[in-house]
Amino acid sequence: LNGSSHSPTALNGAPSTPNGFSNGPATSSTASLPTQQLPPACGARQLCKLKRFLTTLQQFGNDISPEIGERVRSLVLGLV
Repeated sequence: LNGSSHSPTALNGAPSTPNGFSNGPATSSTASLPTQQLPPACGARQLCKLKRFLTTLQQFGNDISPEIGERVRSLVLGLV
């Protein structure tokens, strides 16, 4: 029974780790927003990187299958 108790604890610990991980980039993104507002070139560079990433992601989905590519495309358009 103690082994069973440890398993849910491990399961409860696992979601908190991804939550902490997702909070880290959100915090860094929030911290970088004021920086992007000061130099406009910095924001343009970030947008270029984001566009390239999303395009690559869509191409990767297309490589898997046309259906996956369409799904990724619709999700990307939903983000934009």
